[in-house]
Amino acid sequence: MKEFLIVRASNNFDDILKDPNLKKKFSAIMQYNNSLLVQLDEDDSIISYMLLKYGEDIVDLTGVIPDRTPVAGKDYTVQRRDVKVRVTKTVN
Repeated sequence: MKEFLIVRASNNFDDILKDPNLKKKFSAIMQYNNSLLVQLDEDDSIISYMLLKYGEDIVDLTGVIPDRTPVAGKDYTVQRRDVKVRVTKTVN
C-alpha cells in the first residue's frame, strides 16, 4: 500500500475522488482540514499516474508525521548481559 497526503486550500478533492482510473484502486480515504489522505494499492502505473497528475498538491508524509522510533540510551536503557568466560587450561 502507498499513502499520499494531498493538501489544497480550497478543500475540494472531487477531481481525485471521482477519477475513474483511481476510483477502483483506493484502499482507504480520509479527508480533514484541507487535506486528503488516500491509500492506494501498490501498482506502479497507478502510483506514476497519481504523481504525474496530482503531484503539485502532494505533500511528503515524513514532514507531517514525526518518526517516533525509540532511541537507545534516551528512551530506554540498554542492559548488557554479563558473559562468563570459562577457562579450561592455563599456560605457565
